[in-house]
Amino acid sequence: MKKDIQLHPAQLAILRELLYKPEARFSELNVTNLTSDHFNFHIQQLIHAALVEKSEGAKYKLTSSGKEFANRFDTDTPNNITIEKQAKIGVAVCCVDTQDGEIKYLLQQRLKQPYYGYWGCMTGKIKWGESVYETAKRELEEEMGVQ
Repeated sequence: MKKDIQLHPAQLAILRELLYKPEARFSELNVTNLTSDHFNFHIQQLIHAALVEKSEGAKYKLTSSGKEFANRFDTDTPNNITIEKQAKIGVAVCCVDTQDGEIKYLLQQRLKQPYYGYWGCMTGKIKWGESVYETAKRELEEEMGVQ
């Protein structure tokens, strides 16, 4: 997949919807309310670009390349689909508490691709110019509401 791929805003909206779902039906993805023919054109373009595939049961899902591409979206800004400049580095925040000899771990269930539905420690991408500590603090606040 080319890294400088240019997509129509409707196609970016489809990818963003699939980023938060393991798979979805045609009607669930048409958040821009395009006509069926027009929307089908954009779905087919994404399939041709190998970013989306149609699974059994007439549902659509991101391919591995689609997950990698959509994972670069700035998801902190609702209704604005922009692709972030990112280094390929991130943080994993592991919170552990011990009370009365019992060890407790703070985990989260992932609600976006890749790894939708998996449980684990909080993770996040380091934003350009942000320190590892700043990223860990931001992710803990965003994901768990802890300051």
